Amino acid sequence: MIKAKTYSRSVAPKVEAPKRFRIDDLVIILVVLAIAIFAVKHFISANSDSSLATKAQTHIKGDLASALKSYKNDTGNYPNSRQGLEALVDQPANVSNWHGPYISADALKDPWSMTYQYAFPGRHSAIGQYDLWSMGPDKQTATADDVGNW
Repeated sequence: MIKAKTYSRSVAPKVEAPKRFRIDDLVIILVVLAIAIFAVKHFISANSDSSLATKAQTHIKGDLASALKSYKNDTGNYPNSRQGLEALVDQPANVSNWHGPYISADALKDPWSMTYQYAFPGRHSAIGQYDLWSMGPDKQTATADDVGNW
């Protein structure tokens, strides 16, 4: 009798097909991403008003104060309220020894694109000094968010 050889077949382990993104997964990722973007944008905008106020304060006590001091050194006085800050850019009538412009016209705008406010003589500052302020983000004068040199 002849015996037949039998071979056993080994079964290869089943290989699963790679998982693919389903629409549900993609929607979840997009929602999480949108929430993250919103949170970052909200954080940045919340801090932007305080950074703009700091910028206005620096400009008031820096560039504008320096320009006003130069104007006073040249002409003997600060511009009056009627002449305003424009006297730093254009020579007012009847002012001698004006050697300006002392600052560019663009520099007369605050970070909220409003014109800086000016009064001489000032009500908040020491006698013989000027008041210089930004109306702040609400663009209204004499409110709590004003940024001034006092």
